[in-house]
Amino acid sequence: MSPDAEDASAATDRDGAGGRAAAVEEVGVVGNTIDFTEERAPCGRIVDGLRYQEDDATGLFIDEVTYSCGCRAIRHEFHDGSVRVKAVHHDGTVLQDEHSAEHEA
Repeated sequence: MSPDAEDASAATDRDGAGGRAAAVEEVGVVGNTIDFTEERAPCGRIVDGLRYQEDDATGLFIDEVTYSCGCRAIRHEFHDGSVRVKAVHHDGTVLQDEHSAEHEA
């Protein structure tokens, strides 16, 4: 067996019977973490923070923001078109928690 074939074989998961598991297609997900300055937090303060964004290019988009005051803002857009938005005050109070979907009446 060639070295490349051995590497490919080693990277493949095996089932409990010693055979190869079914191939799983992986979708590339790109995630970025960005520092920002002077944005308005859910509590109303203008603070610095950290934003994490992830996008799989097929409809999933994640935007999670953590502010230096401790507040958080989360937005998830899912493959089915639904959106989840949540804002949490730095004292733990949930200020907004909404879920909407295209298929809802």
